[in-house]
Amino acid sequence: MSSQREFVSVIKELGLPTPVKPGRQKGHVPSKAEKDIDVLENLLVNNKAGILETWGAVYDESQFKKAKTQLPAVLKKLDLESKEKEIKSQLDAYSKIFKKFTEHHAIVMAPVKTLPFKKVYMHKLPKIYENEKGSLEINEKPIGYIVELPYQVERSAAYGEMKDKEPLFAPVIGELELNWNPPDGASQSGEIYIKDFVLQANFFEAFDKQTTRNSIWRYQNYGRKGEPI
Repeated sequence: MSSQREFVSVIKELGLPTPVKPGRQKGHVPSKAEKDIDVLENLLVNNKAGILETWGAVYDESQFKKAKTQLPAVLKKLDLESKEKEIKSQLDAYSKIFKKFTEHHAIVMAPVKTLPFKKVYMHKLPKIYENEKGSLEINEKPIGYIVELPYQVERSAAYGEMKDKEPLFAPVIGELELNWNPPDGASQSGEIYIKDFVLQANFFEAFDKQTTRNSIWRYQNYGRKGEPI
């Protein structure tokens, strides 16, 4: 098992929050997400049909302190005792970077009037990643606007930017890789899906995976036209 997978298993066993399930509080707006919400309101202009609903991530320091005390027992359970020093260091780094994550992460739901959908969600989901030196860093910029369309979309498309080339929209070849399963008893209307924040977060991950990137490159190499082979 890779070092990254080992740490993910430790996080799961400790019950710590993750970017997909960070622990949100309704009505909370992180200070560093306020400008993004202003942008959403300016985009909608007079199309708002009601009050915005917000959910913001909240950092619980006590949760991470408790995790440190539980770490030895968890490592023993996972047969990772020999890596305690390494994983303890990773946990400290994760705690710091996750605090930064909560300062930016927010979800906003805006009911709208004269658009072909009833609601639009703004989902600001910073990306935590490992740099070339193995240290955790955060990109606080990723933002998605998510809506439920009243018709079926036959193929997903991804927007891509390449060095020394014009940006493009490219059809995604195959299915999006979603690490998500629909809840039991999901309605046919799809209303339950648009409200699923875990699904929303998985869209971010799916569009950032190598398979999706490959679709963009293949479409570029195909001349940006026709059906990619």
